[in-house]
Amino acid sequence: MQQELQTLLHEPLPVRDKGNITFQHCAQMTEGAYHLLIEQEHIWLQAGSEAGFAHAVSTLLQLIPVKPSHQAQAAYSLPMVEVQDAPHYGYRGFMLDCARHFHGIERVKFLLDQLARYKFNTFHWHLTDDEGWRVEIDATQS
Repeated sequence: MQQELQTLLHEPLPVRDKGNITFQHCAQMTEGAYHLLIEQEHIWLQAGSEAGFAHAVSTLLQLIPVKPSHQAQAAYSLPMVEVQDAPHYGYRGFMLDCARHFHGIERVKFLLDQLARYKFNTFHWHLTDDEGWRVEIDATQS
């Protein structure tokens, strides 16, 4: 979350032992489910799984208003809101077909970040198709 916030806000953010954001494990929640509560002075994220916490953080990041200039702002404000969400489908997948079209490492990393942002839970990476193998190997470049 710290890295995502630093990228979004364009400024370094220290991690502290005590702060205004609390993560709480709630064993009764289903896989991927989460509860996000933004109060005036505190943010609560509850989930029963790693996927649930990832989804809660994704929703929290989507609520941060960012100026189009991508410049750091003096202050940020979030709406006071309560969100309870859970995946409707167990499989939310995306397939990347590198067997027919090469995608570089940076492109694949970008796609993975986008999939996390949109709360996908499965990444199907189609690397080969019979004789096709589209992985860039520097030693074979001519």
